[in-house]
Amino acid sequence: MIPINARKKFQINVVPSDRQLWAIGMVVVQWTAVEQLVKAFVHACSDENNPDDSDRRKFDSTRSMQLRLDQWAELTATRIQQAWRRPIQDLISETRQVLDMRDKIIHGTWCEKENAQTVTHEAFGPFSWGKPGSPFSWKLDYGGIIQVALRIDSLQKAMLDFALKANGTAQAVFTVGQALRKIQLPR
Repeated sequence: MIPINARKKFQINVVPSDRQLWAIGMVVVQWTAVEQLVKAFVHACSDENNPDDSDRRKFDSTRSMQLRLDQWAELTATRIQQAWRRPIQDLISETRQVLDMRDKIIHGTWCEKENAQTVTHEAFGPFSWGKPGSPFSWKLDYGGIIQVALRIDSLQKAMLDFALKANGTAQAVFTVGQALRKIQLPR
C-alpha cells in the first residue's frame, strides 16, 4: 500500500491517482522482464562460446526496441527450425503490439489535449521524437492501465512457456538460452 503522505515528498503533484501510478509501475516492471526475455531469445541465436559474436554485439548496441524486434525476427527466420518459427513470430508480433501500448502509457503527455493548459488523467500526443507519428488520445484509468500490465504479464508467461516447451525435458533448472539452442538449425 502506498503511504498517504508519499505524494507530500514531491514538489510537483502529478495527475495520476495512486492506483494509476501503481498500475503504471506494474507496466514498467513487467516490461523490463519482457526486455530481458527478448535479449535471452536473441542471445540464444548467437554463438555462446564467442562473446564477440556479431549478432550479439549488434543487438546489444541497438537501443530501439523496434529494431531489436526486427533483429529477433531475422534471426528466427534464419536460425530456428521451421516447426518452431511460427510460435516465435507470434511472440514477436505480440511483443510489438504490447510495446505500442506500453509506449503510450510511458511516453504520452498527461494533459487534456496537446499544448493544453490543464493536466488531466488523459494521455495525449505523439511521442516519436521527430519521427512521423499519429497523435493518440487514450483515457488512462486504473482498469485500462492494469489491462496493459496483465497483457505484458501474459506475454512474459508465453515466452517462458515457449522456452519450457523448447527445452523438451522436465529438467528442473535450465536457461532460456539452453532451451532455445535445442530448436536451432545446425550451424
